[in-house]
Amino acid sequence: RGFGTMLTFGLESEAACFKCIDRLSMVLNLANLGDCKTLIIHPWSTQYVTFPKKQREQMADPCLLRLSVGIEHIDDICADLDQALAGV
Repeated sequence: RGFGTMLTFGLESEAACFKCIDRLSMVLNLANLGDCKTLIIHPWSTQYVTFPKKQREQMADPCLLRLSVGIEHIDDICADLDQALAGV
């Protein structure tokens, strides 16, 4: 009932994160989290990429994805995530 949820979840590797993102068709890979659309981002390679490695390792994990849930129907979001994760 609503939108605005932010989820963070991990996969087995950074490569698996990129593969999952590449397989998504409805969920968009954009940095403007909190939009009305469902968005995903890999913080390690985007938001934290300019920090020195030691500081970056304290702030993020290369195996994590951040998902900002938008206003699309939950069944559509889940179906896109399911098909993307099935190929990882």
